[in-house]
Amino acid sequence: LDPAAVEVKPKGVRRRYSDFVWLRNMIRKCFPGLLIPLLPPKKVFGNKEHTFVKSRCAKLQEFLERVVSRYEFIARSRPFILFVTKHKDEFEREKKRIERLLAKIESSVRCELYEKLFQ
Repeated sequence: LDPAAVEVKPKGVRRRYSDFVWLRNMIRKCFPGLLIPLLPPKKVFGNKEHTFVKSRCAKLQEFLERVVSRYEFIARSRPFILFVTKHKDEFEREKKRIERLLAKIESSVRCELYEKLFQ
């Protein structure tokens, strides 16, 4: 997969703000130490106003573009590909699967680290 060819505008895929939060968290877990751009702030009141929604959509798109331009390899990561390609139901199923897998890996790494530290 050529990162330059990755389309960061999901075609026909709708995402909620919380999905962007999930993606950013997954990227941070998968690639610790990288400086991942911040998401635009969440607005509790007035978040349905057309001008706000349009502005936030543009900022979320900019977030995706900045992540990929800064770290092209992230475009080949499972969470990113899932985010830009899967529709709602499949996206939710795969999110849970990735979260379980990461939890197992984190647990395994922690156990291995503790074993090395306390032998």
